[in-house]
Amino acid sequence: MDPISVTMEIKTGFSIRSGHGLAGVLDGVILRDHNRLPYIPGATLKALIKDACCELAGVARLSVYPDVKSECEAIIERGKSITYICDSDWSEISRIFGTPFLPPLFEFRSAYLTLSPEDTEAISASACWAESHNSICEATGTAREDFLFTFEVAAPAGKSSIFSSYRYSFQIVPKKDVIEDRLTSLLMCGIRFVDRVGANKSRGKGVMTMEIPENYGGKSLREWIDITFPFEKEGA
Repeated sequence: MDPISVTMEIKTGFSIRSGHGLAGVLDGVILRDHNRLPYIPGATLKALIKDACCELAGVARLSVYPDVKSECEAIIERGKSITYICDSDWSEISRIFGTPFLPPLFEFRSAYLTLSPEDTEAISASACWAESHNSICEATGTAREDFLFTFEVAAPAGKSSIFSSYRYSFQIVPKKDVIEDRLTSLLMCGIRFVDRVGANKSRGKGVMTMEIPENYGGKSLREWIDITFPFEKEGA
């Protein structure tokens, strides 16, 4: 199977942070590539798409488990020995994305901005701004005392941005030559379902869309979606 080429358009500021900060200035800084431009790691993309696939799998009445332990217990309850679990015994989600006991069927590459050299230089000079926020108490919906934090935000449609959106591209690479259509179909649906990326999504950041090829592996996008969610014709 060929790699799935995915394009992303991020329409608002977003913040995918490195886990490091600048003492006394920033609690978190955004991840940057070798050109000092914001990029999105493959692990982050994998987690986003996996979450979307889990939601869609529930709608499609496929098995979804909260963790690997629960899935192993369910497999054993069906009469399988933990020593002799086959690939087909795992759920669709586990087969696509892998578990500690099962290699994933797809590799998720990191996403980088698709820019001309001139645009690269312009954006690297104005790629982010800093924001300060209070931490919100989930129980009351109010700000916590003494929990102010400051972090960087990447700049599409932002205060210093010269672009209204950022376009990224990345690839999802199949690890086998032949993969069941129902697994590829669920992955395709999950890609299209993702609409937010990065931290602070609940504050209106990270609004985005993902697009995949109109035709892939000899099937149209509509045909791939119909495998997971069959289209019922009127009067059928």
